[in-house]
Amino acid sequence: MKAVIAQHPTRGDARAALVREAQEALRTNSFDAQALAALAKRAGVSQPLLHYHFRSREDLWRAAVTDAFAPLEAAFEHASAELKGLAAAGRLELLMRRFVLFSAQHPVVAAVIVTETRREGPRLQWLLDHHLAPLHRTVDAVLAMGVAEGGLRPLPEVHVTQAFVFAAAGFFACAPLVERLYGVDPASLVDAHADALVTLFLSGLRAEAKPARERARRLR
Repeated sequence: MKAVIAQHPTRGDARAALVREAQEALRTNSFDAQALAALAKRAGVSQPLLHYHFRSREDLWRAAVTDAFAPLEAAFEHASAELKGLAAAGRLELLMRRFVLFSAQHPVVAAVIVTETRREGPRLQWLLDHHLAPLHRTVDAVLAMGVAEGGLRPLPEVHVTQAFVFAAAGFFACAPLVERLYGVDPASLVDAHADALVTLFLSGLRAEAKPARERARRLR
């Protein structure tokens, strides 16, 4: 009978396992409450390998968040090409639907946005510098362009962008609350939630058509 040899993760595998375990802890808002040794044990990684990859809890936190946000940033970069040729409302709708879908598929990001932006500190500043400010600037730019073109009402971005981000992310980050209140799993309502947000936001943002006489007067 052959002896069974224990398989230990390689350094690359160990890092990926630690990041996945950290993301699960972030999703459940338990990252800071857990000892890193316990997290490493669940990941099947020894403490020496843990400290080889991450010198501190904050190093692991940043690695987990960066990995979680990467698909969102790729999706927005890809969407930038699709925005060309669309009217103001169409551009905003595309971004809204992409972000709702992403929030549903990547609850870690939704949880980080909801929990880590409530308090001042180094984590919030790091999130802004590396992930959140670029995301908000993208949406703000689409809103400003729509206003300049006359397709959207000039409502302040601080209200519109913030309301949308938290309406999309919070729905999935707070899934237990939604289930308790309405008896439904948010993961089963991705398209419905996107439809609802698009209707709510675009009905309030879409600029009213000006009468032809008024448009002609403005062009003189």
